[in-house]
This record gives sequence, structure tokens and C-alpha cells, in this order.
Amino acid sequence: MLTTITATTLPTIDALDTQAYLCDLDNLGVLEVTGQNAKTFLQGQLTCDLHAMPAERSCLAAFCNAKGRIIASLRIWQSDASYLLILPRNNLTHTLQQLQKYAVFSRVTLSDRSAEQAVFGWLGNAPPPLPLSLPNALNQVVSESATQHCIQISTLPQRYLFIANLDTAKRLWRDLYTPQRHVPVALWELCDIRMKLAHVDHRSSELFTPHDLDYPQQGAVSFSKGCYVGQEIIARMQHLGKLKKHLSVCQGTMQQLPQPGTALINPQTLTVGHIVNAAIDATGNCLALAVVDDSAIGEILHTSDHQTTLRCI
Repeated sequence: MLTTITATTLPTIDALDTQAYLCDLDNLGVLEVTGQNAKTFLQGQLTCDLHAMPAERSCLAAFCNAKGRIIASLRIWQSDASYLLILPRNNLTHTLQQLQKYAVFSRVTLSDRSAEQAVFGWLGNAPPPLPLSLPNALNQVVSESATQHCIQISTLPQRYLFIANLDTAKRLWRDLYTPQRHVPVALWELCDIRMKLAHVDHRSSELFTPHDLDYPQQGAVSFSKGCYVGQEIIARMQHLGKLKKHLSVCQGTMQQLPQPGTALINPQTLTVGHIVNAAIDATGNCLALAVVDDSAIGEILHTSDHQTTLRCI
């Protein structure tokens, strides 16, 4: 955590057209993979093609089980001789344990760097006012040695992800911080939802497939790279399957924020979908990503605990 000050003011997403904001993304963790076989090892585990990933670029990816269901969603890039993976912190331990099952057969070391690295984000109508080089293309990574990385993850609005060791991160945070700029993580999450950029944490691990979350359209799945865990099932869905459910943005009212993996039911009380991610907006309503049966698009849906009412938009 970079600050003990709690951000309480949540701007609207429209405010990003004229303002820029700073948020502490301490909900994200960092996993490092090192060793002479690191690239080969990860190539056999992740859905993306590391051989096709250009230098100084990051890539979205999934780590799946043998049934083609996502254990972890992540962003990966190369840093010198190692690879860095950023993913929901609450899913890092489980992901590490699952990867370790395969790592014992390779000359690689897996390390949780979350206690040594801080993650924060900048988002809005302009790049961060810092005296350093910044990425100017989507998914580009600009690194200062191995201690500081900046990734541009969207252009409208402009969003930059900073990953740095604690001393460097605190210095950058101090340079950017003002009380007016500091916003809750919910604003970052709302942007992800609007972009249909879905994340899998420990509550939804092994529930969704890459196709459920539109990962092929996000460039997170390669269908030409060869074998990886779950590849046969994912490829079969791509070439032979017919999707009957899709990722949708939903909006509605809530008594409490629905958790990832929560079932959605239709007026006939049939389960027709599941929450992927959800966030509260500036009006106090819920904006969510959900995988919903095509037949239920347009219906009023409720979470299984009846605490949230949603409609796909």
C-alpha cells in the first residue's frame, strides 16, 4: 500500500474526458518467473504466444486447467532475463501453487514479489506529469532498469499502469499525488468493465473459459502457438463450438456489491449467468461484467441472493 489516506470521492467516468486521476492498485500482485527455461515453461502454460510478443510489449493471457477453464487471468511482459506477471493479489497464492506443479519439471523459479513491488494507476485525459519516458502505444512497456515499469493499457481514457519497487513507487506517488487526484480503485475497475476487460480472481477461478470472457478478441489467446494446458478444449471451442452465452456489461441497483462468481437468475428463477467483475459507480449503482445466456439478454436479472438487480446494456 502506497498511502494510508483513503480516497473517498468517486468521479463519474465522464470526468475522465477533462481530468486525470491517481489510484493505488494494491489489489494487484506481482509474480516473477526466472530461469533459463522461463520462456519455454510459460509458453506451455499460458494462452498467449510469447514468441510473438514483441520486445517492450505486454500481453494479456490466461492460465487454464486441463478442462480449459481459467485458473488465473494476467498481464505478462519480459524484464531483462525474467518475466513479470501481474494479476489479482487474492488469486496469486493459488496461481503460484498450480504453476509450481509444472515448474518442478523445468529449470525455473517462481517468486511472489508483491511485498517488494507496488502497483498504481494513472487514468484520465492526459499522461502523468513525470520527468521520465512514458509508453505511447497500447500495451507498450517502458522500463527503467528492472525496478520500474510503466504500461499503457488503454488510450480512451489514457490509462497507465506503474509497477516499481517500494522506494521508487513511493517517490513517483509523491510526485503525482494531490487530494483532488486521488480516487478509489472503483474508478479503475469501472473503466475495465466499460472496456469489457474481465479479470479472474480466487472467487471465480476455474469457473470461466477464455471464450466466456472474450479473451480471443482481446488478443489473449493464440490459436497457432501449439500446445499449452487446456489448449485442445479451447481450440475446439474456437473452431467447432457454437457459443450460447456471451460477456455482457450490466447495470442496475444493489444492496451490496455482488461478488465474482455469483449466479444470476431470470424471472423464472433459472440460472442464466454469473458475475465476472462488479464495481459501484458514482451514483451508487452497480456496473458489472457478467457471462449471460443469449436467451436472457434484455431480461431483468437478479443475483441468487436477490441483493442486486441488473439488466444487460
